[in-house]
Amino acid sequence: MAPVPHPLEVVGTTAGRALGRHPLAAWQHGDHGPLVVAVPGVAETARYWDSVVGRLAVDHRVVTVDLLGFGRSPWPELGYTMDGHAGALAATLDAVTDGEPAVLVGHQAGVAVAMAHAARAPAAVAGIVGIGTPWYRSTLEARRSLRNPWWLARWLLDHEDRARRLCRTLCGGGGLLPRVARLLAPESVPPTVVHDLFLHRWESLSGTLDSCWTGADLPGRYGVGFAVPMVALHGDDDVCVPVENLTDAARTRPWLTVDVARGEGFTLAIDAPHLVHAAVAELAARPPPRRLRRVPPPQRAAPAPVAAAAPPAELSAADAAVLARVTRRTVHGWVESGAVAARRQGNRFHIDRASLVAHLVGDLEADEAERLLALSWLTASEAAARLGVGHATVERYVSAGMPSHRVAGRRIFVASELDAWAASRPARSRD
Repeated sequence: MAPVPHPLEVVGTTAGRALGRHPLAAWQHGDHGPLVVAVPGVAETARYWDSVVGRLAVDHRVVTVDLLGFGRSPWPELGYTMDGHAGALAATLDAVTDGEPAVLVGHQAGVAVAMAHAARAPAAVAGIVGIGTPWYRSTLEARRSLRNPWWLARWLLDHEDRARRLCRTLCGGGGLLPRVARLLAPESVPPTVVHDLFLHRWESLSGTLDSCWTGADLPGRYGVGFAVPMVALHGDDDVCVPVENLTDAARTRPWLTVDVARGEGFTLAIDAPHLVHAAVAELAARPPPRRLRRVPPPQRAAPAPVAAAAPPAELSAADAAVLARVTRRTVHGWVESGAVAARRQGNRFHIDRASLVAHLVGDLEADEAERLLALSWLTASEAAARLGVGHATVERYVSAGMPSHRVAGRRIFVASELDAWAASRPARSRD
């Protein structure tokens, strides 16, 4: 279907050499060094990355793009699925690069697009840096989290008819709204980013939000076997995605590393571009994997055993959330309800670790509780994804003897026990 015309002149100029539309609008910054491709999120354009690109382009070749339906890229009526965005990105990179594997850096929905592209063409991707990765345990959690930061997001989710009318009336470039928004936006957000928030159509906004954010289901799509290394750079004050979702996922996914930015939120490319630059540069500098001849290590005396350090008596709320695989808000709820003991100092809780462990695992002996919490374990959703079945089938498997445990009232599965049980089952079609 033919793209819908849109007013390109309102976008203004974008730094870098324009590469045309193939089918996405793209620009190149820098002329030497490893290849980096920056993918914006919903209601963002290539100019969202200006602060990061200024640093990276010194010693990297950086390609920035506008997603399909946003900014200077075409605005078709259809095609705003995750696969549609990934296909448009792949076609563009095939046209404007020489086939060199690229490090992809994405923001929020742009991370989902980057991962979908990497899943389709792993040889074309050297690695991914995800900022604000939309890693949700369920669609319900995604929709709840998206209501936190913006009233417009609540309109999109709760009042779709009104949001559609508002978008079709005010968005698309030009008009008074972008100028008013610049006056109301925080000073830290560049005027160009505020302006470009309105360069889209309703179909691209709603379709991308649904397919690449609230309905992306990244835990179900990407299990242990994802073939591309990824660094999730995530602010611990991100109100859109709890950082605990990612630290939990990294326990069972060897390709995922989580780098927590203390005191930062979901706009790291604007508020902390040096952190993004460092993460991308480090990943781009990694040598490609090579097959090496194994050389037996020299024989050395066995090191003297070192006594394991005793766990701390108290934990911060953030560390307690990581141990329990829940959000800090949940930990605070346990403390306020009296289920978990804690000492308050100013605005911070110091969680009693023994009380937390007792709440998590109930009547288990202390040694067994510590052993369980130290293992890599999965939620029911992650277990279903690992086995390639639905939730109802997982419950039938539990009834048939698949090992599971209870932690804080939730059913969890130890990864090693789950794999051993699956391997021991008779070869037959799935239930």
